[in-house]
Amino acid sequence: MSGVPFRATEQELKDFFRDVDEPIRVKVILNRDGRPSGDALAEFDSEEAVDSAMTKDRECMGSRYVVLTREGTNKY
Repeated sequence: MSGVPFRATEQELKDFFRDVDEPIRVKVILNRDGRPSGDALAEFDSEEAVDSAMTKDRECMGSRYVVLTREGTNKY
């Protein structure tokens, strides 16, 4: 996830996906100074959940729109 509001909490990131499929885990990525970078990771429990979550690509979270990208790992 990129374009995440800098003040977004992990719970707010989970809530972003509430109407499609809630992630099992989210993590806010911090920059070198320990501040939120505007990026985050969201993990889902199935490929179908990822497909549902991807429908949220470029939707707004606050005043910013969030860009979703699939991670190229074995995990969803």
